[in-house]
Amino acid sequence: TTRLRCVFYVFFSLAVIVAIAMGATTEIFFSLMATPPDAGLSFGVVVAVVSVPLFLLATAVYVDECVDVGLDAADRPCFGLWRATITVAMKSVNPKIHTDHVEKILICMIEGIPIIFAIITIAMSTSLTYWYK
Repeated sequence: TTRLRCVFYVFFSLAVIVAIAMGATTEIFFSLMATPPDAGLSFGVVVAVVSVPLFLLATAVYVDECVDVGLDAADRPCFGLWRATITVAMKSVNPKIHTDHVEKILICMIEGIPIIFAIITIAMSTSLTYWYK
C-alpha cells in the first residue's frame, strides 16, 4: 500500500500545483492583454512580460521532476532511485550513512507526516455543532 499511497500523493500534488501554476500564468497573461495601449511601458507590464515565460519554465521543470518521482514511487522497490540519490548525497556528508538509514527515514516520513498533521488538525479544530444533533 505504500506504493499506491506514494503514487497517489505525488500525482495528486502534481495536479494541484499544475492547476495553480496554470491559473496564475493565465491570470498574468490576460492582465497583460487587458492593459490599455495608451498605458505605456509600466513596471507591471514589464514584470508580466518577463514573469510568464519564467513561470512556465519553472512549472515545466517541476512537472518533469514530479513525473519522475511518481514513476519512481510506482516502481519496485518503491522510491528506489530517490533512495539511491539520497544515500549517495548523504554519504558525501557522513560516510556512515547506509541505505537502511535512508529507508527508515523514508518510512518515517511516509507514515509519520500524515499522522502528525492529523493530530495537529484534531488539536486545532473547534468543537462543531452539527444540525442533526
